[in-house]
Amino acid sequence: MQRSLEPLQLGASALVLLVGLVAACAPPAPEEPVELETVDVDLPIDAELSTEGDLQAVQRAAQVSGLVPGDVPPDLPLFVPSSVVDFAGPAEGRAWVEFDAGESPAVVRRWLGERLPATGWTVGAIGDDLVQAHKGGRRIDYRLTDLAPGTRIRLEYAPRP
Repeated sequence: MQRSLEPLQLGASALVLLVGLVAACAPPAPEEPVELETVDVDLPIDAELSTEGDLQAVQRAAQVSGLVPGDVPPDLPLFVPSSVVDFAGPAEGRAWVEFDAGESPAVVRRWLGERLPATGWTVGAIGDDLVQAHKGGRRIDYRLTDLAPGTRIRLEYAPRP
């Protein structure tokens, strides 16, 4: 009858592994303490710096950023905050300037519906993408494009002389 050596080999391997783990977990020998030299140092060069005299940011009221063409009539309400993104001079008696605003078309439309009458304009039509107003013999159109998020506002007007 022959005996298999596999159980003996498996047992011997486990024993070797166990002995190795026990040896690896043994605490290390204590080391001799090392004497460190103490050195006095000066303050760092930036220790006396302060932000006390620095300019501070000042919050400003919302406004239109960018260059608004000089021929835009001053009595036209401009949505704030917004940024000028494009404009063109008069062609066939009309000029236009485009603004990007962070609000939705519904918010811009509501704002124009309130601000235009407050500045003397009569609102002629308010649609999803167009707000028209009249004042004297002048007509203006605000064309609204949903940028999701935000709105592109194209103001078409007759430039002031």
